[in-house]
Amino acid sequence: MSITTATHKTLVACSAATISAIGLVMGSEAAQALPSVPLAPVCTFSGNYVLNQSNGFRVEFPWNGSSASGTAIAYGNDQKPSNTGPVTGGVASDNTVNFTVDWTGASYGQYNSGPIDSRGMVTGTTRDLGSPGSTANWTSVTPLACAEAPPPKPAEPPKPAEPKPAEPAAVVVPTATVNADVDVYDAPGGDGNIVGVLRKDAVVKVVKPCKSDDWCALADGRFAWGEFFTNN
Repeated sequence: MSITTATHKTLVACSAATISAIGLVMGSEAAQALPSVPLAPVCTFSGNYVLNQSNGFRVEFPWNGSSASGTAIAYGNDQKPSNTGPVTGGVASDNTVNFTVDWTGASYGQYNSGPIDSRGMVTGTTRDLGSPGSTANWTSVTPLACAEAPPPKPAEPPKPAEPKPAEPAAVVVPTATVNADVDVYDAPGGDGNIVGVLRKDAVVKVVKPCKSDDWCALADGRFAWGEFFTNN
């Protein structure tokens, strides 16, 4: 026999409790139920949690934060303790309440609820895991305190891309055009040795623009008289 039977002779199925969203008998307040994760608020309680069953039993057990704990006590129609047992469970991630009670000398009870409503209340069904056909409806008496979950942290803006270092400016090497055939020396000043000849219209690279009355330094390390060059 169990607490979930109409005869109310034992505490078996009524006390065993694991709350879930499956098999819940919900009323008109379903439309006002709190949203499910991730929008659901965090629901907690501190004290003695109380629920009433449709078969006349009342069940009480400690509740701390979002979890049930300690010893559950079932009271019969005469308001006297009928059975006790350890309780485990609490608020699930889908905003329902799930807990079980292992009743002493009786059965393992399971409680299933729908989402916590806007007042912090829940309604559901209970069954004896040893006798699944033995069920009853239940309604919480004690509301849970539900606080809005903190909003998610905004995503950090992407870091700006590091600027690319500026490419060094291309070195422009000056050039000059030979305006008449000219001897090329290995040193300026007239004391150097002739090491070649530049022909008219040849374009050569120079260290700097040539002066007509001075030696012109070629980029290849040779020298020629500047009068024979036209700077480009």
